[in-house]
Amino acid sequence: MKSLLSIVTVLGFLSIASVASAETYGGIKIDDWKMHYGFSMDIGIPSGAGLGFVVHPKTDMLSLSVVGTYNGFGPGGRVGLKIDPLGIFSHWPIAVLADVQGGFATKGTLPGHSTDFPALEYQYVNFYGALRLGSPGNFHWLFEAGPTWLHATASNLTSVINNNSNHVTIGPASVTGWFVPTLSTGFEVTWQ
Repeated sequence: MKSLLSIVTVLGFLSIASVASAETYGGIKIDDWKMHYGFSMDIGIPSGAGLGFVVHPKTDMLSLSVVGTYNGFGPGGRVGLKIDPLGIFSHWPIAVLADVQGGFATKGTLPGHSTDFPALEYQYVNFYGALRLGSPGNFHWLFEAGPTWLHATASNLTSVINNNSNHVTIGPASVTGWFVPTLSTGFEVTWQ
């Protein structure tokens, strides 16, 4: 998980450095740009429901987010980096973006079930293509889809299988792989 967050952080810093080195973007001098910040709400698979903080640090072609999530089993979180790879859509009311998100969900069981019920935890990286509807510096809606790398672990399986007549021992089960497609939708509101 630490290496995943490190990769997303490095990508963010490289994107900020490339934007900061440009003199103009979309006809606007970078030096004249004011930082936009705000919040987001979304729902998706595998992240669940999310509420987070969003910032456009130097230009609307770049967006960084930190989001708290809840997936029905337990709390989690994610960080994200959205970029306009062509650099031409940032001031339009519609845009196509690339979004990389790294996140996790802590171990938890379904609400209302005992702690003997199997628990699930996972880490993921989403590689999304995003369609943004609305102004990047105000309210906008996002539709996202793409592949997800997922590592999930289920524990407490022995307590479900065992009964008084047999004694089976099963360790935690895990799965790692790519899942296609995974989806997310929600909105962002930003201000200067």
